[in-house]
Amino acid sequence: MNLKFCLLTSFFNSEQYIDSCIKSVINQIYKNWIWFVSDDGSSDNTKEILLKYCKENNNILYFNQAYKSEIVKDINKFVPVDCDYFMMMDSDDRLLPNCLEVYNQILLDHKDDNIVFASCEASWVFNEERKYPSLLYLDTYADLDNNKKLHDGCNVWGNLRAIKNLPNFRFMALDLPDQEKYYCYLEDHMFYVQMQKYGNYLNIKRNLYDFIRRDGSTSSSTDIYSNRKNLALELSKDFINQNHLIGKSVKTWEKNLFDDANSFLMSAFNFDSKSKKINFFTNSKNDFTDLYKLYYDKYLTINNIDHYFEYCIINTCFYDLSEIKELFKIIRSKKPLEVVIYINHNHKKIQNQDLIDAIYSDLSLCYYWSAHGPYTYYIINKDNIY
Repeated sequence: MNLKFCLLTSFFNSEQYIDSCIKSVINQIYKNWIWFVSDDGSSDNTKEILLKYCKENNNILYFNQAYKSEIVKDINKFVPVDCDYFMMMDSDDRLLPNCLEVYNQILLDHKDDNIVFASCEASWVFNEERKYPSLLYLDTYADLDNNKKLHDGCNVWGNLRAIKNLPNFRFMALDLPDQEKYYCYLEDHMFYVQMQKYGNYLNIKRNLYDFIRRDGSTSSSTDIYSNRKNLALELSKDFINQNHLIGKSVKTWEKNLFDDANSFLMSAFNFDSKSKKINFFTNSKNDFTDLYKLYYDKYLTINNIDHYFEYCIINTCFYDLSEIKELFKIIRSKKPLEVVIYINHNHKKIQNQDLIDAIYSDLSLCYYWSAHGPYTYYIINKDNIY
């Protein structure tokens, strides 16, 4: 049985971004969703544009808010009883075309794990240019360290949060002096502490969301928003110190397949809903069942040098220099559309300069690189390879 999703979005002065945001949901491959939208007191044409889309699409419902951000502060009022999970989506962001389809498939794969909260990776987009995925590297190995586990719990920090529709769940609220109630699902740690009482977390290690960064949005933190959040955090310090996450994430590719799954995140095929021929090269000894499940809608082979592939992903962990140089030569002869080389600087057998030299000498190309935490990607497009 497929899942039904409920999305909730409050739009504020989003005229420039509404079309791309709404079309990203309307054009989802997966159609079992409903979306509550509202205008949050905009001074532009946001409300008129929203009403136009609601008139054209029965799955999008407009709500007149009684107070600012009501639609995301009193969530239980909106989520229909027949919806399985609800999601709070920012008004300027975008779902990738197969986002809800992947959420549905992955959550059904884990239907026996009591998943109350799921999140995915996302690309940060600046001026319509994707920069990097928001890699969740800080907490992934947290439960391997007992001291860190007490403070950080597990890998739950993600994007496009899918929250199970639990009839008895209510978000905690703080009474701020001379201000409206502040609902603490906006403060990550307090939200997760509340959720962990009901079940487990799951992070989907796949890019499914475009996180748009722009000036003037609520997510860019206006002075009022920042002051209110800082006050809420100050009032909630005791709660945070006394209530720790307890590491309730469901371990799939996060732990055993962490580097293998991360290797895929920067590749261009993530942003196309069409099936692509992908060849993944790795020297790890993992069972790749979960990786196949994660990319069930792609044509994925592993260490297959005999057939044509459009995209080539390389996890350099566990290769030595002679092996990687030989692999580069084979890959170049296949002429893929794109090559992504992934490095975990905490788990590598090759020195940085040796790897860079091999990229130049054996692939004979210029490269574009993206560094994030202890990870680096070298992304080579076909225009630079030959």
